[in-house]
Amino acid sequence: MEEAQLMAVFGFGVGIIVTTIVGWRIASQKAKNVELLSQRDLKTFRLPNNDKRLIKIFTKIDQDERVEFAEDLLKQFQANYSRALRSLESEQEEMDDLMRELNRIQSNVDKKKTKGEKDAMFMARMSPQLTKMKDKLEDISLQLESLSMIAPINTFLKLVVVGHGRVAAKGLYDRGAIIGEPDTKLKQAMQAANKVLSLGESEFEKAIETWIAEY
Repeated sequence: MEEAQLMAVFGFGVGIIVTTIVGWRIASQKAKNVELLSQRDLKTFRLPNNDKRLIKIFTKIDQDERVEFAEDLLKQFQANYSRALRSLESEQEEMDDLMRELNRIQSNVDKKKTKGEKDAMFMARMSPQLTKMKDKLEDISLQLESLSMIAPINTFLKLVVVGHGRVAAKGLYDRGAIIGEPDTKLKQAMQAANKVLSLGESEFEKAIETWIAEY
């Protein structure tokens, strides 16, 4: 009888322990789910919606662990930003070279006396350079887009590094302390590039004719 009572007490105690552990795990999981960045949060922070490292960053309850994790991520994204910036600068230098060459060719075209001579030189010398310029504009547009995607990630991670939690960080964005739109000049540059790239072949030819007439 005593043995049966002991077993019952032991079983009751084990049940309490198991229930406590299960309850703690459920509560812990719920707390982590609350700290997951929602689609609305990601839009607010201007973050990609497929990077689980960023989506789950606030589920790291220990602040020191979260800050250390954010610091490591920030180093990676800052390195990505630096590479993209160097690539953009290289593309811009090549575009400058193309522009100088176009100006030189245009000067020679203008020296021709007849329209036939001008048309012949344009087709032979100017057209290939304009094609290169169109391709280069596409490259520059992509590099600008890359920078505009990485920059807000760096800004967000810097907030996490200094110790802000999800609610505090969101509050900063909601109060307008952080601009939610990309840099105006960056947007204008991308729009200009994409406008050229979106032209059809006949429209592009008309644009070139206008360019020759005006410049």
